[in-house]
Amino acid sequence: MPVSRGRRRAKRHSAYGRTSPQLVSGKLNIESMFDRAKHARRPKGPRVLYHYTTWEAAESIIASQRFRATAHSCTNDPGELTSVDATILDAFAAAHARATGMTARLLQLFLKTYEHSRISASPRCYLICFSQTRDDGYQWGEYGVCGTGVCLGLRLFDIPEPKIPALASLFMPVQYLESEWRSKFDGWLDSFVDVFSLGNDTEHNWRLALDSLTVTTTAWALTAKVPKWEPEQEVRMIFLVREGASVQPTEEIRSDGTVKCYLTVPVTALRRMPVVEIIVGPNCNPATGRERAIRMLDAAGYHDAESKVVVSNCSHT
Repeated sequence: MPVSRGRRRAKRHSAYGRTSPQLVSGKLNIESMFDRAKHARRPKGPRVLYHYTTWEAAESIIASQRFRATAHSCTNDPGELTSVDATILDAFAAAHARATGMTARLLQLFLKTYEHSRISASPRCYLICFSQTRDDGYQWGEYGVCGTGVCLGLRLFDIPEPKIPALASLFMPVQYLESEWRSKFDGWLDSFVDVFSLGNDTEHNWRLALDSLTVTTTAWALTAKVPKWEPEQEVRMIFLVREGASVQPTEEIRSDGTVKCYLTVPVTALRRMPVVEIIVGPNCNPATGRERAIRMLDAAGYHDAESKVVVSNCSHT
């Protein structure tokens, strides 16, 4: 808590829950927010998450029990982690205009340094993207090799999470509407101004406030994409390299000459990921696809593989 002058204040709730400016237990950074979220009572995620991909990639995932978490700068979205920047800056400028004293100076400093402090300026964020949509034509077209690929349906909530010392991880759903972003930003900033306007002008309170602003804007940036991506209905597993830790991403040259950087990571501490179903793409040969998927599961030691494999009913062509 900021060191205050003892005035009573009403309890506020952040639009982003655990990124409230009043939450300051332990070290305040985005990794500690991830860690605390795992020990809190959180809303349950979708029962099944879907990952549309090529057959070769699916076979590698099932055999290794690992996914490739892609560096944020190497995804197919040129606005990855930056889509929300303009809205953040506009909301902060409006909050600065209505703030006074220490709080106004804090917001002004944050605005001046945001370009360098934002999460997109750091190469420590890696993403695995899942969808909430099952057997979906858009997903088959974009990620399932025009229906000739495969879709993995996995149960990834309410299971033991991976423990990787250098990385903090968390599942977060993506939000797509700018009007919703701005409403949440304004509500959170109102709370921030109320709380920190009561504090004394001390180094402790400045550091606390700047850390709170950085954690919150990072959470917003990690979960915002522009509306054109809404058909994906994405839930992303985010991996952040912890402060002071280092990792060695693999670099791969794509067919178009661009470089893809990724980490190969587990998504659970379980020996095997809980596979709910494997969906054979709508433009695959159904019999051949089923056989291939069953072999893939059998080879990885899954029981009752035949019952987990279905053929798409999607009309994508």
